[in-house]
Amino acid sequence: MKYHSLLTACSALLALALVGCSQTTSIPMPEHKGIQAQPVAPLVEHLVFFDWDKDTAPQNVADIITPHVRYLIQHPTRKVLIEGAADETGDYQYNIKLGMRRAREIERHFLSMGVSQNQLIVRSIGIERRLNLEGKAHSLPRNRRVTLAY
Repeated sequence: MKYHSLLTACSALLALALVGCSQTTSIPMPEHKGIQAQPVAPLVEHLVFFDWDKDTAPQNVADIITPHVRYLIQHPTRKVLIEGAADETGDYQYNIKLGMRRAREIERHFLSMGVSQNQLIVRSIGIERRLNLEGKAHSLPRNRRVTLAY
């Protein structure tokens, strides 16, 4: 009988303890007034744009490729694809060659900044994989580019 009374008393205490623990305190979150989200710029650019019919790298080329150079130097087994492209003005063969000259120009900058030749893959896609398919004069500059891909 004593065992039954002791068991009942322990069960009652356990039940009270559990009921007491079931209450939660709500803490209100502070309001953030006047904070507006700013658009986030990409951390690393993967496109280098060129002027019409030019294979000379733009003035900001070092700003664009420096993060890639750092990454490749820190990871000597990684490779980057340097892919030159052109817009659809001019004939097919000319655009393939122009895309290759653009890719070689960017390759030259990578090499001058200390990246190993073994980490660079260079090719031209000419007018393939255009970023703008409209074919209008104002959309052509986006296709005059080199793409950096891993």
